[in-house]
Amino acid sequence: MTKQLNRPNYLISSLFLGLILLMVPAIQQAMAEEAKPFLNYDVTLGDENAPVEIIEYASTTCGHCAHFNNDILPELEKKYVETGKVKLTFRHFMLNAIDMDASLISRCAAEKRYYPLLGMIFKRQEAWYQPKKYRELVDQYGEETAFKMFSAQTRDEVAKVARMVGVSQADVDKCLASTELRDYLINSYKEAIEKYDVTGTPTFIINGVKHEGGYSFEALDEAISKALQ
Repeated sequence: MTKQLNRPNYLISSLFLGLILLMVPAIQQAMAEEAKPFLNYDVTLGDENAPVEIIEYASTTCGHCAHFNNDILPELEKKYVETGKVKLTFRHFMLNAIDMDASLISRCAAEKRYYPLLGMIFKRQEAWYQPKKYRELVDQYGEETAFKMFSAQTRDEVAKVARMVGVSQADVDKCLASTELRDYLINSYKEAIEKYDVTGTPTFIINGVKHEGGYSFEALDEAISKALQ
């Protein structure tokens, strides 16, 4: 006698299998993103087809940059990025060796975690970057030893922030040792100077043109409104 399949259970199993198969491409893409060793390319925030593109050149050790990213950027995101009018690309413009290390570590994150990590680095800037402490170390140990100590301390503190978004110490070490990632950041820095005449941070490029005004919400709001016309 032929055994008949339990039709309800069979349909449920088939439906479940179908859902799994539909999810496979998304899972594979997520795994591929997680597997990338570092981000040696632009990561854009917002709709790729947005009519206005803003490139922000900033330094992780710049107080003005921290102020912009902590207090002004959220307003611009809400008004322009989340509404599909603006896409934003952050590019590192390193001001010192400490900045280079922090930039390298920020690029260890998976693509979807890059901006959250960058935001955390800026929010905690005063905790991990303390020039006053460096000067105290110089007075106590001399410049060469003080720099080594200060560099190691800041790297450790930024690595702690990175671990909050799932970046392991092994990943941090790989990024810090990567000549490919370091070259990418240096080339981006050079391009900022040669192509856009960037001399300080933060600097904004709006649709390919260097913004000469201030970086307050009002100043950028006006510049974006003009670019949308």
